[in-house]
Amino acid sequence: SIASTTGMSYLSSRFMSIGHSRLRQGVLRSRQRLRFGLFQGRWSPMPDPTKPYDRDAMIAFAKDRASIKEQAKHAADAVLENTWDTDVYPVDPYTIASKLNVDVLHAQIAGDVSGILRKRPLEKPQIYIDSDDSRNRQRFTCAHELGHYVQSEQSGGIEEADVSFIDRRGDLATQGNDLREIFANEFAANLLMPEVAVRSLRSLDMKIPELARFFSVSPISMEYRLQNLGIR
Repeated sequence: SIASTTGMSYLSSRFMSIGHSRLRQGVLRSRQRLRFGLFQGRWSPMPDPTKPYDRDAMIAFAKDRASIKEQAKHAADAVLENTWDTDVYPVDPYTIASKLNVDVLHAQIAGDVSGILRKRPLEKPQIYIDSDDSRNRQRFTCAHELGHYVQSEQSGGIEEADVSFIDRRGDLATQGNDLREIFANEFAANLLMPEVAVRSLRSLDMKIPELARFFSVSPISMEYRLQNLGIR
């Protein structure tokens, strides 16, 4: 079910009265930034750990990392505004994918692959999700692959592009060294756990297990989200 559980309805209504107007304001700012080409430009690669320490390269990567996370947040805000009723939780990434004209397929995927984004020239993009993963993991994978799609779309020429991402468990996506994966992870976190909603509900003293149920994410994902937002 997309709608929040009955037990969460009171907290949900309190959150809406506290945070909904702030979410709208944030979305409007995101739209402005997207309109002015926030996604243009090139990023610095992660410095090679096998080579001598390069302070300038590390600083450049750190700046780009912060910039890409900010871009992902604004992209997720804009997608939510255009494809989702921001009064309804948990957010359903499958519905959003459908509204973005992206097909989502569940299948048993060999090896340690959790998700795949495939876009062939002049064909609809497709997301493949490992059906053996938990429900919450599948939701996050879908949102993560949507992040790859949105970033590719912002680069232009997506209709004729040949785009492919294969996301494996425990690779650079979790280490935070690949800026494309940083974007996709940050996009997914903001799509499923919008900052304003998280801050508002946390201010009502909701604990991590309750928050995880409200947003339909794993407790560890919820814990990481709070840490990344600097929320105790």
